[in-house]
Amino acid sequence: MDCKKQLQSVLQTSSSEMKPQANDIEHERRSANYKPNIWNYDYLQSLSSIYDGQEYERRVQKLKEDVRIIFANAVDSVATFELIDSVNKLGLASHFDMEIKEALDTIASTKKKISSPEEDLYTTALCSRLFRQHGYEVSQDMFRGFMDEKTGLFRENTHINIKEMLELLEASHLGLEGENILDVARDFSTATLKESISSLLDSDLAKQVVHVLELPSQRRVQWFDVKWHINSYEKDIHMNSSLLELAKLHFNIVQAILQKDLRESSRWDVSETQQLPECMKTCFLALYNTTNEIANEIQKEKGAWNQVLPYLKKGWTDFCNALFVEAKWYNMGYSPSLQEYLSNGWISSTAPLLLVHEFFSMGHEVTNGMEDFLEKNQEIVYNISIIIRLCNDLETSVAERARGDVPSSILCYMREADVSEEIAQKHIKDMINKSWKKINGQYFNQLPMLQSFVNIATNNARVAHSLYQYGDGFGVQDRDTRKNTVSLLVEPLSCSNELKCQIMENGSICQL
Repeated sequence: MDCKKQLQSVLQTSSSEMKPQANDIEHERRSANYKPNIWNYDYLQSLSSIYDGQEYERRVQKLKEDVRIIFANAVDSVATFELIDSVNKLGLASHFDMEIKEALDTIASTKKKISSPEEDLYTTALCSRLFRQHGYEVSQDMFRGFMDEKTGLFRENTHINIKEMLELLEASHLGLEGENILDVARDFSTATLKESISSLLDSDLAKQVVHVLELPSQRRVQWFDVKWHINSYEKDIHMNSSLLELAKLHFNIVQAILQKDLRESSRWDVSETQQLPECMKTCFLALYNTTNEIANEIQKEKGAWNQVLPYLKKGWTDFCNALFVEAKWYNMGYSPSLQEYLSNGWISSTAPLLLVHEFFSMGHEVTNGMEDFLEKNQEIVYNISIIIRLCNDLETSVAERARGDVPSSILCYMREADVSEEIAQKHIKDMINKSWKKINGQYFNQLPMLQSFVNIATNNARVAHSLYQYGDGFGVQDRDTRKNTVSLLVEPLSCSNELKCQIMENGSICQL
């Protein structure tokens, strides 16, 4: 049976098994009672931006040269670290890959091993985080010099340095399995920052503390966070005007590209598919056509239709089968164990399905690359999937229980371990932390050609944190998640007066 027939069979069986018999009591089809989708077709088609012209690209090239001069003039390792950190946070790292690598290689070459502490805790934590984020192996022993040998805890100072604690907390979230020092660092910095936040009042530093305590940078989608960092960098007394201008302009240009992608991705071809129940015809045909279009686009670039299409179809078939299992559990009134739930839930999380599409979209050779990747990276795929599933459960469990859905991981663990919901939530959060440690370890074990894909794959887990950061951002679209999405995709940043005067087209000043 080919994948198309298999998928149709899954959907048809699901429909027939869940359909009431003639002698059953009439009842309405179950609904999650989600509000109508606010991202309608007409709205998406109306999105437009002026930042897609060549005049903006020319200005970007000039500003990039200015920033390269800043790299060349960095006076010491601390200045270099801080410049790299700013470039990363402002979303510009892809423009300066070579400069960043050369700078980090130069600093690393001066050390026999990246394990000795820097002159202070702030620099040590910043050094540790940046090296790990860029794939360098760094020992947790860098932090031993700041700990009490007797207690095994970090030494407390009379005067608390908030910048140190922020960097220590950020560095701790790149910890690996078995790195107890970084576990202690996370607990110490978290407690210290929580105790200190009230004394910071409503300052910019207080906003940075709240931001990191809510979600560390390792668990944020970098691009989702760029606008926040640009606004923060603009208030920094050490701000460089060229770097700031480049960041703003780059953000607006990327936003214009994303708007174009949204407009194009909302064209779905709909026609009859007689083999399926009426309620599924539109969904299946849209899915079938879209999947074939994706494979067709890859074929145009790589000539790899036969290699790509089976993987995409299998991804959808596995996903539908996982949903079918959950539907059968619901109709049977069955409550699985936590392990049984997760063995199916990591697939229904959509992560494996998303990752196969992302892999081929990266443009890698597909004749044997996909098989090699799946064989060698099952662990990272699984852990990304688990994080997505568990983040979802933490924020949707109550609503799902109220409408009688299949038990979530939280309810499964509550019943299995006979514990309270609070204890179950803590257990689930601990599982998320353990999965992140396993993902962190994967950064050091990849071929260069796959390193960028691993980062993109990890962004799926980061999206889950962002999507469920303020509740169910998927099912309830009119809260902070909507505000953040509109800010990212619709609202451009205001550029400087200097740029308004410099960018001219056909003899007239472009109105920004």
